[in-house]
Amino acid sequence: MSARCARCGAPAEQRCAGCSVPFYCGRQCQRADWKQHRPLCQPLTVRQAAGVGRYTVAGRALTAGQLLLRELPLAAGPQLEAEPQCLGCGGLLAASAASCARCRWPVCGDRCADSAAHAAECPVLARDTGDRPAAGTEPCARYDCILPLRVLLLRDQPRLWQKVEQLESHLEQRRDTAIFRDNQRHVVDYLRGRCGVQADEQLLHRICGVLDVNAFSVRPRPGAGRRRGLFARASLLNHACVSNTQLSLDGDTMLVRAAVPIAAGDEVTASYVSAMEPTARRQNFLWHGKYFRCQCRRCVDPTELGTHYGSHRCSECGGMMESQQPTDAAAPWRCSGCRRAEPADQVRQLNARLLAERQAIPETAVPALEAFLARHAASPLHDANYHVLAVKQALAQAYGNVSGFQLDELSEGRLVAKEAFCRQLIGLAQTFEPGLCRLRGLLLLQLHHAQVTRAQRRHAAGAPPRQLLAALEAAGQHVEEAVSVLGHEPASTPEGGAMLQLARDTLQGCYELAELVRTSLAR
Repeated sequence: MSARCARCGAPAEQRCAGCSVPFYCGRQCQRADWKQHRPLCQPLTVRQAAGVGRYTVAGRALTAGQLLLRELPLAAGPQLEAEPQCLGCGGLLAASAASCARCRWPVCGDRCADSAAHAAECPVLARDTGDRPAAGTEPCARYDCILPLRVLLLRDQPRLWQKVEQLESHLEQRRDTAIFRDNQRHVVDYLRGRCGVQADEQLLHRICGVLDVNAFSVRPRPGAGRRRGLFARASLLNHACVSNTQLSLDGDTMLVRAAVPIAAGDEVTASYVSAMEPTARRQNFLWHGKYFRCQCRRCVDPTELGTHYGSHRCSECGGMMESQQPTDAAAPWRCSGCRRAEPADQVRQLNARLLAERQAIPETAVPALEAFLARHAASPLHDANYHVLAVKQALAQAYGNVSGFQLDELSEGRLVAKEAFCRQLIGLAQTFEPGLCRLRGLLLLQLHHAQVTRAQRRHAAGAPPRQLLAALEAAGQHVEEAVSVLGHEPASTPEGGAMLQLARDTLQGCYELAELVRTSLAR
């Protein structure tokens, strides 16, 4: 879908140079719109402080849902050890894929071989006289060099290269690590040796570090391979496990929205890791991938903001086992009741075993998921432990959406469970991702399905129409909120496309059914 001019509605390609948010069909419309747009332009301000470096604050009061940033990547390309993919469009490749006539790397066809995305790297890759990676579905480390090469080639564009040079690489911390050695083999040695790239080893390693520290995963479109992109402005959002923005990707374009109201001068943050991971796993990812230890209010709280999300029960008294120093992976765990201690290694082994157990269960295997909950209903897990909640989330989605467990096939017990799981997870999402949260939007839709199905069954069993109407009105409010949340998602994503349309259709059906009940009551 083409963009429309913010002033006249005509097709437009030109964006405001200040904030990159509104489109204009030309300079005349942009000038005419400036008086209205000026108060909204540049919602973000970059500052710098000793010991912190650059960070981003709100340039004025920001409202929840407000678009703060729309940004194309400096460069985008395959993830580390990604599946073989077209170097033009990023699409996954069939075994019979074509090859670029010049560099002989796999592509979809001539159009992709001649694309702008592949143009600069093609003559460099063509210098390699050896074998090329074969098309297929297995991860291939040969693709690790592509994005670093694309970043290196930005040296020919000084304005963009300057932005790359300003980004942190944590190069010294990466030395003597497994990722450093992999980069040496798959990126540095390959590009300098087989491709004859004129760049010293330190520069190539620094580029690899810049990518690992700053790049964001780019959500693949259907039929595309896993990719990541380097976004100069989005990378200046510091991390917080409970952040105040929501990040979305529309193709390769990064969209940053305020998730909650943000006061002028407050820092604007993003989460680099899933909020649905417990502290130990978030800390591990941030330390080994981003080279810092988060000290946010959730990370330093042994209870994870009162949720006990990462805690487990004491085998002696049933109290909560909590880390004595959540930001230290080696710190012992201690019971909040009897004060019994457990070494960190023992807790890691317990969680690794439970993670492997639940990851072996397909998310649509309802009986196996239910069996997991039954097995772990008692110590060491508890009702709000992250392993338990991950299975509850899978069941909340599976109930009503899996063959053999459609809404009209569910027992009352499973419908009650679906509703309870949704409510518990919505509360958790509100704690960990307050405000605009796509997970909460999806859960609200599932909660509606459970509520309405139960109300219809009660009505069929003789409950008065007013009870049905009350249930429909309550459920309708949940879907209205789901539509509001999902409406901020790009139409190219499942949430902003099919799921948003489903939510709108569901809301319309709820309105119509409620109106029928009101009409019957008025007779």
